[in-house]
Amino acid sequence: MAKEKLDKKAANKKTDTKKADKAKEKVKAKKAKDKEKKVNSFFGFFTGIRGELKRTTWPSWQTVKNNTITVLAVLLTIGVFIYVLDLGFGYGRNLFMQTQVEEKAPGGLEGLPEGVNVVQE
Repeated sequence: MAKEKLDKKAANKKTDTKKADKAKEKVKAKKAKDKEKKVNSFFGFFTGIRGELKRTTWPSWQTVKNNTITVLAVLLTIGVFIYVLDLGFGYGRNLFMQTQVEEKAPGGLEGLPEGVNVVQE
């Protein structure tokens, strides 16, 4: 019985060393592979890009045209909206400024003191 235990221990040691050797070989192989990857990483980058471009699903020409027209229409609409807002705010500012001038000179521009120049638009 003692001999059987010794045999089992010896067998376990052999399997443990085999496992350790395999693990060491895997580590060495991985290091070599990583080193090779680093050397080829520059070219591998462009190879990866090429592969990604092949796997990309590109839209049809009709889809591109439709999307372009949609984007241009939205840009035009927003541009016109901002232009109208700008005109409105400009008109409001001019109206406000005219009111301010009239309040300071109740009789209009004629009632201003001599030497005061007011530029009208």
